[in-house]
Amino acid sequence: MEDNLLIDILNVIPAKMECYIQAPSLNNKIILDMFKKTEYDYYQLLIIDETNKNTIVNQERETSFGIYVQRIEIKKNGALLFDGFDGVEFGIVSKNLVIPEWFKEKYVPETCMISPNW
Repeated sequence: MEDNLLIDILNVIPAKMECYIQAPSLNNKIILDMFKKTEYDYYQLLIIDETNKNTIVNQERETSFGIYVQRIEIKKNGALLFDGFDGVEFGIVSKNLVIPEWFKEKYVPETCMISPNW
């Protein structure tokens, strides 16, 4: 199976990112146990580092938990780097993120847009 947008964006972003996830139907215990509460009613926080990035990627490959994600926002120091929607099938990536050519060829502009504003 070819890697999807969720896996590929996780492999493109650097470590130590804040990941806000809206997924009320998610039932993957491994991922749920990694969540922290936030001040937002509908979002859970996941701090992405190299260790849990590998866990998240492996869980996506094994269980496709991403289909339950309604929205995902990946930020660094409050700056939005990626905004994903609808099971992370579509998204917008920051113009400030260094995006490899292979990612652009695979996703832009059909599945993932590059934001002109942020």
